[in-house]
Amino acid sequence: MFVTPLHEYYSFMNATITFAVCDDHTLFRKTLIATLLNFKQLSLLTEAQNGKELIFKISTNPPHIIIVDIRMPGMDGYETITYLKQHFPDTKIIALSGYDNEYAINMVLEKGADTFISKNDEPEDMYLAITDVYEKGFHINKWVREAKRKLKHLPKLTLKENEIFQFLCRDLTYGQIAEQLNISIKTVDRHRDEIFRKFNVNSRTSLIIFSLNNGLTGSAL
Repeated sequence: MFVTPLHEYYSFMNATITFAVCDDHTLFRKTLIATLLNFKQLSLLTEAQNGKELIFKISTNPPHIIIVDIRMPGMDGYETITYLKQHFPDTKIIALSGYDNEYAINMVLEKGADTFISKNDEPEDMYLAITDVYEKGFHINKWVREAKRKLKHLPKLTLKENEIFQFLCRDLTYGQIAEQLNISIKTVDRHRDEIFRKFNVNSRTSLIIFSLNNGLTGSAL
């Protein structure tokens, strides 16, 4: 009765887990990679400084695990995670940020990340997250647990509101946002007002400041 569990256990321990790291801060990215390679079970497939570069590099050979920073220029973590879950559903995603707050964590989990790790965590925490999502498909830690606990208190955006929210936090006029989403300016205004109400702000500037302070968007930086 113990043969199968032991067999699975040793197969897992002997497996090579390939990973990729996507983070625009070169020193941090290189340091994280060097640290993770100290764990013999892990093997680096590639690294990238933003989502577009990552997608190009893994297009024909995705790794088992992708570690994605939330705040990156160009294609940020939120957009990257959404794309990865749609096109590489078997690849597990670990969202990474120095903004370890419930807003950012819940947003990346809703977009499909399998767990969240803070940049303030220990290397062993990242290794445990990697092995957990590889073996079980998920990883629960204090960040995820606390974010889930507070989820009912957070503003809940619809898919369209979330899409407009991301554009509101960028350097685009309302007309440009409407053009990008192929909707009218009046529709943008209506969704903007509802977003302001949900986040309890009264201006776009206040929304952007709130967003940056809570790590809700990275492409505005």
